[in-house]
Amino acid sequence: GNVFSMRTLARWFSSDRPVVGLQMSGLGGVGRPPLTIEAAAASHLQHLRSVQANGPYQLAGNCLGGWIAIEMARQLHAAGELVGALLLINSDLPAGRCARSAPKPLSERLRGKTVRQWLKAAKSQLTERAPERALWKAWELGLLHRGPLAVLTHRLPVAVMMMRRRYRPPPCPVAATLLLPSDRQVNAAERD
Repeated sequence: GNVFSMRTLARWFSSDRPVVGLQMSGLGGVGRPPLTIEAAAASHLQHLRSVQANGPYQLAGNCLGGWIAIEMARQLHAAGELVGALLLINSDLPAGRCARSAPKPLSERLRGKTVRQWLKAAKSQLTERAPERALWKAWELGLLHRGPLAVLTHRLPVAVMMMRRRYRPPPCPVAATLLLPSDRQVNAAERD
């Protein structure tokens, strides 16, 4: 999202604790968005280091920015830098992405379900997930890398979908704090 949505949070810090807001290119049609979380993190680190050359770094990420903040912490740690804090704000975490099991076929998932449940699942498969799957298949086949369809990767929602699909985070040795709304439940995989 837009970095300005976090300005209220930034105002809570005193002037002796400067806050740097980083926004992914491609938002609002400005620039081309990165297609990997790793590339987004590397770009953010380049900008961050132009303001603060060395750690300790205090990192925070909101929503998808949490994934980028995790990768930034991982890259900083690998470079021998100190990360003093890693704050994830309402992030849907990439939990369990390293060892994702193959989904059961739709027919097996619908066994024993009512007709209404079956129709709802079929609608979801056909109308909600089909465009995303088609874009992902086009990416896997190399159709979005260059040529006339490559322009789709300039659109931030497509880039974010690609980034989420491709990111397989290695362990990050930096402790993180996850801030969530009080009505959101966290499962064991997210907690780990």
